[in-house]
Amino acid sequence: MSKPSVAYPRSLELIREAIARTKNVANFPNSERAMWAEFMPSPPKNLFSKKAEVIYFVGCMSSFSPQIQDIPAAMVQLMEKAGVDFAVLGEKEWCCGYPLLVAGMHSEAEQLIEHNSRVIEKSGAGRVVFSCPSCYRTFKELYSLDAELCHHTQYLQELIEGGKLRLRSYSKKLTYHDPCDLGRHSGIYEPPRRVLRALKAELVEMPRAREIALCCGGGGDVELVEPELTSNISVTVAREAEQTGAGILVTACQQCKRVLKKGAAEAGANLEVKDIAEVLLEAVE
Repeated sequence: MSKPSVAYPRSLELIREAIARTKNVANFPNSERAMWAEFMPSPPKNLFSKKAEVIYFVGCMSSFSPQIQDIPAAMVQLMEKAGVDFAVLGEKEWCCGYPLLVAGMHSEAEQLIEHNSRVIEKSGAGRVVFSCPSCYRTFKELYSLDAELCHHTQYLQELIEGGKLRLRSYSKKLTYHDPCDLGRHSGIYEPPRRVLRALKAELVEMPRAREIALCCGGGGDVELVEPELTSNISVTVAREAEQTGAGILVTACQQCKRVLKKGAAEAGANLEVKDIAEVLLEAVE
């Protein structure tokens, strides 16, 4: 009996090839994974320490996309201000496997999972922090590590409420977009809102929020397969956000930020789109 053929869009095959070749979805040399740090005013001296209490797992998109490299830069500065003993993996960090997993390419993701697990365990870290909800979800569901896993909204809440970060009032009107992999798939709704409330900012919810929040349009591999659908959804979200009267649309996912920035521009919305770490950095003393 002949083996059944496997059919999927060519764009997904290109992602599979890129990850196999470079260990990241951007298809850039993985040695450049921490290039974002070079644009910081003063990069931490021990950013690539071999041993650390906390590993900050940056993720492929934040590592390589100029539109969202401000997210890891903000997180690193916040952890420095809070006195956290942390490090990033740099070129030792590989794609978490998520793009392959949602495309049904589970066997191809196994090597990535084994590699990342080995590198993190070798670091001796007791905690791994993620800005990418998809990385976080993948680690929670498929990795077996002794370290505690948390999304950066949870970690920032902990740093604020533990008195590690002192904040000024952020006198701007905000609305918040719930990322799919953070909200519906991981059940994390309150930590980002507690962080924003700690700023004493005016937080106005969109009509579709929490469990019924819309996808940004770029969730999973949708943008690779149906870019027009991604555009239509992101424009809808941007318009709903603008209707709240907020000047800033805050999210907690690098893909959401990138896609919604484009959607806001296409919608002609008078709206800034920022990650929660960027907003917090603006308010920290």
